[in-house]
Amino acid sequence: MKEKIINNKFLFLNLILLILFVPIISIEASNYKAFLVEKVFGYNKLLVTDGFSQYIISYGFGCSSLDFYEGKTIWIDTYFSPGFYDTIIVEGIFDTKTCTVSDSEEVNLKQYFVVSVIDNKDEIIVEDKYGDKYLVEYGIGCGLSFWRYEGKYIDIDIGGSFLDGIGDRIYLFDSDNNCKVWDVEELSSENWGGDFGDWQGSSTITKKCPENSTLIGDKCFCEEGYVASGNSCITHTQNCQNQYGLHSYGDKNYCYCKSDYEWNSSKTACIKGITCPANSTKIDNSCICDEGYIMQNDKCIIYTEDCIQHFGENVYGIKGSDGNSSCYCKEGYEWNTSQTACIKIETPEKEEEIIKLTQEKQIQQNQQEEQEYQEQQNQEDQKEELVETSEAEKQIGNEAQKQAQELQEQKQKQEKKEGISTFLASIFTTVKNFFYRLFSWF
Repeated sequence: MKEKIINNKFLFLNLILLILFVPIISIEASNYKAFLVEKVFGYNKLLVTDGFSQYIISYGFGCSSLDFYEGKTIWIDTYFSPGFYDTIIVEGIFDTKTCTVSDSEEVNLKQYFVVSVIDNKDEIIVEDKYGDKYLVEYGIGCGLSFWRYEGKYIDIDIGGSFLDGIGDRIYLFDSDNNCKVWDVEELSSENWGGDFGDWQGSSTITKKCPENSTLIGDKCFCEEGYVASGNSCITHTQNCQNQYGLHSYGDKNYCYCKSDYEWNSSKTACIKGITCPANSTKIDNSCICDEGYIMQNDKCIIYTEDCIQHFGENVYGIKGSDGNSSCYCKEGYEWNTSQTACIKIETPEKEEEIIKLTQEKQIQQNQQEEQEYQEQQNQEDQKEELVETSEAEKQIGNEAQKQAQELQEQKQKQEKKEGISTFLASIFTTVKNFFYRLFSWF
């Protein structure tokens, strides 16, 4: 609160200086108007004031959030209020930057202290500087952030003269969130029902506050560490257990699951958690292996171990592009022909020995083949000799038969000649004897 007062005094002094020294600022155009930066939020938004009215403006290219800070004076080319495409001048130590207004909205912001954020409802209880409290129902845009503002100040554009919900809007500048006010109900001793969240118009204040609460004015507030539940104040853990079961606990901001328990998928209860293996992390009720590991048989093992299980000891592995193991042979090894294991690569000496043995084996094989060929040639030669012998014998036989035939023919010729000779001799003898006898008669 003290810090707020100091900040307000600082802004007030800047406004006084702004009004006093506007005439001597060296701005060439007469329609440039000075504005004081009250808040810087988002990546291109400012809350500024001219000393009479407040404006939320958005700026375009040329300026950045680093060029602005609370209490800085800027200049806008406008006669009255900032408008679309008005030029903004930001004077720095070394240079001057310019950009244009892309959006502008006049606001009437008032600060309110958030007394309580009502659980499970889009409602808050706020208090103004006069001590008046209001039940405020808000719309979409602020719901997920409000738990952080309990016990802090927020800004509400009340539009008119007081907070009534008509055109009012809540601005949470530090988170750049805002939402519309749907309804506002002023709280008094006649409509505070004492149930710490449900406001009853027909109820009357309970002067005796329940345990673990304190009476402030005419209202009961739960003490630090407690939260309203019905007509009593319970701890944050009890409040969480009422909603999510005995295996939960909580603090002012959240409900949690106890050790060995985790949220179910619908975030409505704490259930017995799963135990992840070593070298893994639990994410959304699932066990995910850490970087450098892969899940195999419910264990997270390194990629090399996974490769060894598939291809033997002489491999190593790394993470592949598809997330699985990419396996490679160690140095000195290579894949076998079926790609099922890594076998040792033979050294040059071994290769020479293998080559020598291969050559000797080849020589022996050549000798054996030559011997077999020689034997085959011998056999063929023998066959040829036998054939030649048979042919010679056959030829000799034929010649002998021919000679015998010739001898037979000669013999027959001789015998024929001898027969003829004998025949002729007998004829001659007969003739001789005839003539002999004939002459003997004479």
